Formats: sequence, structure tokens, C-alpha cells
Amino acid sequence: MAYLLILTIYIYLLIVLFTINCKKEKIFFDENGIEFIKFSKNNIFVSKYEISNQTFINFLNDGLKKNIITIDSLNRVLGSYDGDRYYKEGLKILYRINTESDIQFEDSSFYCLNDRNLLPVRKISWFASHLFCIYYEYRLPKENEWLNLSLESRYNDQLFKNKVAEVNKIFDITTDGIVNINSNVSEWIEPFFDNQWPYKQIRGASYKNNFDPLNKKLGNYASHLIEDVGFRPIIDIKK
Repeated sequence: MAYLLILTIYIYLLIVLFTINCKKEKIFFDENGIEFIKFSKNNIFVSKYEISNQTFINFLNDGLKKNIITIDSLNRVLGSYDGDRYYKEGLKILYRINTESDIQFEDSSFYCLNDRNLLPVRKISWFASHLFCIYYEYRLPKENEWLNLSLESRYNDQLFKNKVAEVNKIFDITTDGIVNINSNVSEWIEPFFDNQWPYKQIRGASYKNNFDPLNKKLGNYASHLIEDVGFRPIIDIKK
């Protein structure tokens, strides 16, 4: 009787350990507190949520200390870009601070206004999303990766029209648990056109714009700060 009890407990522990290991392989939080979920179709880890104001502020403050980020007399947040065939190497505008912007700057530090920490970072340039990813050794999704994610997403709730929501408010979700690919804010992705083309790519619907089809091809200049566009990073799975 005691033997059967011990055996049952042993088997139960094995099942628990197996479940934990499976979860570790599919979901993890990195050192920056970002939750990544495995998307097997493209063999990548995808940020569960769009990047929030607070996560972006952490990047700005860390970059400021390391002289990677600077702010000029016009309250423009600047960062360096290596350049491509269209955009020259040098400092580029990442974000512009004004009295209404979610992110503010005072006493040599960036901070967030009025409990807007969990709202997705918006009004950022493509350069901002690119530099964020380079700094933390992430990258932006490629078009086919974003498309595959969007096709697996299903709506759970009604999208707030003309009102941005916190990143953990679920409007659509993939079978793996990746949130709001097709809603809340549109997202900068990795460009796929020749670098001579000035437009960087944007995908996804937002609280301001519903697109038909959802994967409608969108683009804008890399320097533009767009009210309803944010981003999410991905990590390649090491073979």
C-alpha cells in the first residue's frame, strides 16, 4: 500500500516537472520583464504584448545613462542609426515630448504621465522600434511572421473605438496566447522592400483604423511619429 502511494507521488512529480519544462520551452520572461511566447510556425518567440510605455521608458533611461539616447532643446528624443541606402547614418528622432505626450522628461529622467504606464508606446518612429530591438538583441517581425500570427488570432472582445487600451486588455488573441496582433495599435515591422524605398512597413488594425483585409500593406517614412502605431519584438529560437 505504501509502495503504491510512493509510486503515485513519484509519477505525479514527474508529470509536474514535465509540465513545467514544457511551459519553460513555450513561455518565458526575459531579463527586461518582457513575456515571450513560442510561435512554432515560424520558430520564433514573440512578445505576448505590444511594448508598453513603461518598458520603453526603461530603455530610454538606460540608454540615456549610456549615452545611446539624448534629448535636444526641442524636446526631441534622439538615437543613433547606422544608415541604409535611403536614410543616412546619424542621430534620428525617436520620440517627441510635449505637454500631452505619455512620456515626459524631468531631472535627467524619463517618466510616464498619469498612470499611462501600461498603455502601448505610440508616436514613435520606426527608428525607435529598431533601436530598441538592436539594444536588447531582439528584432522586429518579418512580414510573413506577422501575417502568420494575424491569421491565427481570434477576437475576444469589442475594440474600443478612438481610445487606446492597456496592453493587457485582450481584443484578439492567438491560439498560443499572443495578444492584440490585429488591434489596439498598429505595429512597425521589419522592412522587406529594397532599402532605396523610403517607406518602412506597418501592419495591423488599431483603435483608430480597422482595415479590410486585416493584413493590408501599410507603410510610412521611418521618421514619422504616428499616433496609433507601436511595436512588439521577437527573438529567434536558437537551433
